[in-house]
Amino acid sequence: MGKALSGVRVLVVEDDPDLGCMTRIVLEEEGAQVRVAQTASDALTAIGSFLPEIALLDSRLPDMTGRVLSHHLQERISTCVQILVSGDAAEVEHWSQVGGHALSKPF
Repeated sequence: MGKALSGVRVLVVEDDPDLGCMTRIVLEEEGAQVRVAQTASDALTAIGSFLPEIALLDSRLPDMTGRVLSHHLQERISTCVQILVSGDAAEVEHWSQVGGHALSKPF
């Protein structure tokens, strides 16, 4: 049986190094090709050489919000599925209600 994410390119944008590393490990165990960025600027640089199919975006990054980063990614890679990740339940609920994908932390 194949791995669930075999060959899927995933960009993880998370400023907490431990959570970013743990997320990378779990996704790689499922076969994903993973890049981790700790800032929005690093994420925007990474997409120049790594075109993600999925992006997990921390809602609160040191240099911009996950929502703003989402707009930048949408302009550059419209086919990338973006998932906002937040510890704020109200933010997750709002993002889901406006048609976005969202995931609550901790997961």
